[in-house]
Amino acid sequence: MNVSGKCPVPAPSVEVDLTVNEKPQIDIQPQDETSCEQDTVFFFVDAGVTTNVSYSWQTYNGSSWVTPSAGIYQGTSSDTLFINGINSSLNGSQYRVVVSGICSPAQVSDTAVLTVYERPEILSQPVEVEICED
Repeated sequence: MNVSGKCPVPAPSVEVDLTVNEKPQIDIQPQDETSCEQDTVFFFVDAGVTTNVSYSWQTYNGSSWVTPSAGIYQGTSSDTLFINGINSSLNGSQYRVVVSGICSPAQVSDTAVLTVYERPEILSQPVEVEICED
């Protein structure tokens, strides 16, 4: 720091470091995903240069946003949420992530939707048939 004036400075100040922390930000939003039953899908977010970033993925349960329970979900506190072995009951599920850091406010991502297609199922096996020509 420089100090000037008509009288001499009795003692110089000490040097200090200035740390600038980056506020939470979202550079890349999670995108909608479409896949088939039993596949693994993932949602990704890029928090840019957010200082000391933390992630909290959420899913909408019909009335409020909640943290997905363990089991098929992995990475609920990382930049990528994996959903393993999806099933048709997850079709239309909504996901978002809250990005936090040292500074406030936290940022909430856009909502991403999961579309799940059912795999074809064989309901009955074919049977052998023997016929005579006409």
